[in-house]
Parts: sequence; C-alpha cells; structure tokens
Amino acid sequence: MEKRYTLLRIIGTIYRILGIIGIVITILGSIGMCVVGFLGSTFISEYAAWIDLGFGPGEYVQVAISLIMAVGIFINGTAVSLASYAFGEGIHLLISLEKSARLTTRLIQT
Repeated sequence: MEKRYTLLRIIGTIYRILGIIGIVITILGSIGMCVVGFLGSTFISEYAAWIDLGFGPGEYVQVAISLIMAVGIFINGTAVSLASYAFGEGIHLLISLEKSARLTTRLIQT
C-alpha cells in the first residue's frame, strides 16, 4: 500500500514538533519569570536598604506579580502548545482514516 498525502504528513509532524517545542519554551519561560521575580525583589530590597527609601511590602508585591505572570504564561503556553500538538495529531488521524476507508473499499470490491 502506497503512502499518500506526503505533504500533509509533513505538516502534521511539524505541528506536533512545534507543540513539543512550545511546551518546553513555556516551562522555561515560567521558571524564568519566577527567577526574575525573586532576583528582582532581592535587588529592590537591597537597593532600597542602601539608599534608605523605606520600601516595605514592595518586594513581596513584585514576587506575587511574577508568580501570577508565571502561572499565566504556563496556562496560555500550555493551551497553545496542546492545541498545536492536537492539530498535528488530527491531521495524522484524518490521513489514517482515509487509508482505512480506502483499504476497506478495496477489500469489499474484491
């Protein structure tokens, strides 16, 4: 049985690869946002102590905002990555469905 729809197979594979790459970038971005938030809050507290500005809860607010942004990045990135991967799987599913229908038709005709 010959393989048909080579271009669609390539497109489906590309979407699946993009989905996997997207989830990896999403995880790294969420971790990076947490790190930046914690390091930034440490910098602000040290800077405020150095020049005696009297900042109190500002560093905690920055940590909270960075955690909220990290969760948002993770949720949105995961949704987009899963949608991309699912689209690639859908293309491969439709190709398999067509192959199965073609094989069934060939078996019924003989």
